[in-house]
Formats: sequence, structure tokens, C-alpha cells
Amino acid sequence: MDYLFQYVANLIAERDREVVSLEALDRIHHVAERSRQELEISNARFQVLLESTGEGVLGLDMEGIITFANPRACQLLEIDYQELIGSDVQRFMVPADAASESDKVVSIREQKVLTLLDLPAKATYDPGRWQTATGEPFIIEYSAEATINKSGERTGAVLLFLNITQQRENEERVEYLANFDELTGLANRTNFTGVLKSAIRRNVRGQRYIGILIIDTDHFTVINEKLGQKVGDEMLRMLAERLKNLVRPGDMVARLHGDQFAIMLVDMDHAENAAIVAEKINREASEPISLDDGAPVTTSVSIGIAVTGSDDRDSDELISAAISALEIAKAHGRNTYRFFQPEMQKKAEEKKRVQMMLRSAIDNGEFHMMYQPIISLRDQKIATAEALIRWHPADADPIRPDIFIPIAEESGQIGNIGDWVLGSVAAQIKAWQEKLGVYPSVAINVSSKQLRSHEFRERFQDLIRHHNLPMGGVELELTETGVMEDPTTTLDELVKLHDLGVSISIDDFGTGYSSLDYLRRLPLDILKIDQSFTFGIGESEHDEEIVRVMIRMAHAMGLKVICEGVETKEHLQFLKAHDCDYVQGYYFSKPLSVDDMTDLLTAEKDGTLNVMDLPETASEKAKVPVAPAHVSV
Repeated sequence: MDYLFQYVANLIAERDREVVSLEALDRIHHVAERSRQELEISNARFQVLLESTGEGVLGLDMEGIITFANPRACQLLEIDYQELIGSDVQRFMVPADAASESDKVVSIREQKVLTLLDLPAKATYDPGRWQTATGEPFIIEYSAEATINKSGERTGAVLLFLNITQQRENEERVEYLANFDELTGLANRTNFTGVLKSAIRRNVRGQRYIGILIIDTDHFTVINEKLGQKVGDEMLRMLAERLKNLVRPGDMVARLHGDQFAIMLVDMDHAENAAIVAEKINREASEPISLDDGAPVTTSVSIGIAVTGSDDRDSDELISAAISALEIAKAHGRNTYRFFQPEMQKKAEEKKRVQMMLRSAIDNGEFHMMYQPIISLRDQKIATAEALIRWHPADADPIRPDIFIPIAEESGQIGNIGDWVLGSVAAQIKAWQEKLGVYPSVAINVSSKQLRSHEFRERFQDLIRHHNLPMGGVELELTETGVMEDPTTTLDELVKLHDLGVSISIDDFGTGYSSLDYLRRLPLDILKIDQSFTFGIGESEHDEEIVRVMIRMAHAMGLKVICEGVETKEHLQFLKAHDCDYVQGYYFSKPLSVDDMTDLLTAEKDGTLNVMDLPETASEKAKVPVAPAHVSV
């Protein structure tokens, strides 16, 4: 009985163990299934990551054989997946010392570029050169991480790489443009100045000379306008080549800006040796330039020279001195060269002083306007007036406009001064209208530099509207020389201003180097004959003929004519006889203050003054020297 009971008990216990085993097995099955699903999800995510990454991924064994690759790796190496698997990774690596194609193959076969046995757990390599399966080289950044099994043994590596060829090319491009001129391939101003500074530092004992030549192409703007920018660019490239061929290997040629070049001559025995180079440049530059299209083009250059000496000039001062010498060369007829002289330094210092003073002139109220009447010979009345700026610095003698206006243009201050003039004149016209009941139109001189953007036109419109003036109330005068500095932009802005109803005149006509064909296309209303021709009336038949021709030409173009510098009765009678429309000069009136001009306008309006009687009635009338009486903004 006991035996039977024990048997039954053992049987029950065995069945319980079977039930427990089945339950455990079921639990293990569920755990395994869940792990499998999580592994599939993880693998799927890993696969998406590999396929979407921008980097190439390669799996390697200990021999460097590729065991795995993602799609990006195939794209970068330009090879199919099936062909890539089983390839040696060194097939795609180009050793740095491979000098030729044959050397490259030998190096790849005999040298382990990537030594997996010595590879750190993680390694990042400097950018190197690889090649695609087709042999196309490219630059890569790459890193590698060793793969390790459970026993701690290395089984291979995973290599990640990225093609940075375009990035490197962009970086090199940026670096190139920071130091070189794109059009000519010469060094740019920044590069040139840096090298010059180094050369001056090395020349500490001053036993040898360094010479700087600043070279400016004569009348390049006119050439560019008549023949087109493409031809102009080709001329600059050809001139750059000629300059490079004229200097020694140790010298340097640069393009500073536009059509201005610079040459640094180093290690000269004598300062005057720079003149030898300048003479060669003048000769070479004057030789006709043969272009791909059209007839050969001839030009010339002006050159300014500055040489290191006992005064220890720094690089900026040396370049500035050469530029000052260039201005003298251009003033002496161009196609020549000039050395910097001490008196030029004095002028440069005075220019800098005036430039500094100009910064506070408007805020200090140092400018004021004067007005010179312009007389209509047909109506025998005041037709308009020209506004002339004057400067009386607080702690210095008055400075003439022909001194401070060019400095303001060069330093970029002309915009603020021009705005002040425009605002002052507009306000004065409004004041005369309110007091006299008429709108006397006033002409102001505008620098061509003010017309190099749309800002002047927009400010002009705003001021005219603010003072509620007719658009023709303020006339604009430009010198022909100024117009030709940047004819394309100037033409565009003048057309837009003229379309608004603004009257436009060319001042000092006949004194500049201009294209009559271009002037014909300008939206002009008035041509002003320069006073230098007026002074020749009664003394020079040549000048008289020029005045007659200019009056006829202007009328043929539908333009009115103003003759400046009328100072004698003989001048007036000649101009009347040849149908000049308007005259301006000391014969009628010098430039007047606002109060005196107001009195003159009032007297004419009241009928108490005939302007043709001004020469006899003006008490301040005196003999006027034959010289420019004013220079205006």
C-alpha cells in the first residue's frame, strides 16, 4: 500500500514538473519571439540609417577585404554592390607618395595603407586622396572603428568616408579670390599690400630700394563704353600679361581695382632704375592690342612712382605716394610717368586735413549757399540762378570749392554734402515762392558719383515733394568729364530723372575728353559753354569759332545754350549776334548771398530793375580778372 501511494505521488510530481516545463517553455518562446521582433525592427532602422546617410560605410575583415557596403559607398566609389563586396579596400586608396600611375599600382599592392592589426579602437584620418572604380580621383575625410568579438579579439573594422572634393574646391576658390584678381589672375590689393609690408620689413637696413609703380590706363572708361565691357576686359587681361613680362621673377604685379595696376620692384641698386621699367611700360602699353574680334586697339598708361628712402614710409604711405605721383602724371598729359616729390607729400597731408574737417562741416553749419543769376537774352530777364556752395570753417580760412569738392568725391563725403545742398536749395526756392509768389528755378551741380545708385534720385523726389515744388524747380548740372567717368550708370539714372520732369544740363562743355555720340544719347536740355572759351571772344578767332560751332551744334540737337564767364560788353554782343540763349557772368552779377539775390528778384518783379542795366547800376561792379570766377558743386 505504501508502495502504491509512493508511486502515485511520484506520478503526480512528474506530471507537475511536465506542466511547469511546458509553462517555462512557453514563456521562453514568447521572450524569444519578442526579441526576434525587436531585432528585426532594430535591423530595419539600422538599414534605413545606412541607406539614408550621406557617408559611405564599408565593413572590412582583418585583411582589408570589404564584407559590407551601404548604397552611398557604392555611389561614391562608382561600383556595383556585388563587385564591391570581396574587393580590397586599398584598391580605392591612393598613397600620398604615388608619383605616377605605375607607382600607384605598385604601392597599392605592396603597402598596407590601412593596417587593421595596429588600428586603434577608433581612428580619424586627415583628408586623403581616393579613386573611384573607374580611376577618377577625389578627396575624402574618413574614420574607422575596429570590430571586436565576445572574446575581445578584433575581427575587422567599419570605415566611414565622405567625398569633400567640392568643399575643398570651394575653400580653395574662396582663398584664391581673397588674394587674387579673378579677371587677370594677378595678385589683388590685399595680397599686394601684405607682400609689400613683408618686403619693407626685410629691407631694414635700407641699402637697397623698393619701388612702387601705380599704373592707370588712360581714358579706359571711354574705350569700355565705345567697344563694350567684353573688349575692355580682354584689354585688361592683355595689359596684365604685358606687365608680367616686363618685370623680374622677384618683382610683383597686381591689379588694385578697375583699370589700375601696381608693380613692386625689389632689390634695386638705384632708385632711378624704376624709371627704366616705367619707360618700358609706356612703350609696351602703347603698342596696339590685337583682340579676337575687330581691329587692334591702341591705348596708353600713366604711371606714378614712389621709392623707399630715408623717411621709412610704411606700405600704405608708399602706395599713397605713388598714387599722388600718378595724379601728377595724368595732369601732365598722360602717357608718361612721374616720381613722388616732397611737395606732393605736403599736398597729401593738406588733403587729409581737409578731409577730416569736412566730417563736421555740415553739423557745424560751416557751409552756405550763394546764387548767381542766369540771364535770358531773349526775354532780358533773370531766367534761373546757379547755386554755388561756399565753405567757411570755424577755425580756418575759407576753402575754395575746387579744393574741397574733389576731396569730398574721393573720400565718399560728396553724398552728404550733395544732400545738404539739395535740401538747402529746395528750402530756399520754397521761401522765395512764399515771399515773391513765383518759383525761380535754381541749377545745382551734381557729382557723377552721386548718380551711381538710385539713392540720389529717391532723395531728390522726397525733397521736392516735401517742399511741394514743381519737379522742374531744381535743375541738375553735370560736368562732361564727370559723366564720362561712369557713362553707363550715369545715363540710366539721368534718363529716369529726366522722365520725372527734371531739367538737365552739361556744364563746362568743351573742356573734357568726351564722346559726342554718347552726349547725343544723354537726356539733356541745356549745354553750358565753359568760360575759358568765352574769355577768348574778342581776342582769339579760334575760340570765337569754337563758341559759334558749339551754339549751332547745341541748337541742332534741340538744346538751349548758356555761356559762362560773360564779363565784358564785347562778350555779350558777340553772344547775342550768334543766338546764344542765356548768359552768366560778372558782367551782370557776381555770386550773391541769399539776401542780395532776394533783393534782386524783388526789384525785377516790382519793375524797378531791368537786368540789362545791371552792369551800369551794380555799385560793386569792378574789373574782373580773366580767370575762373567760381567752382561749384
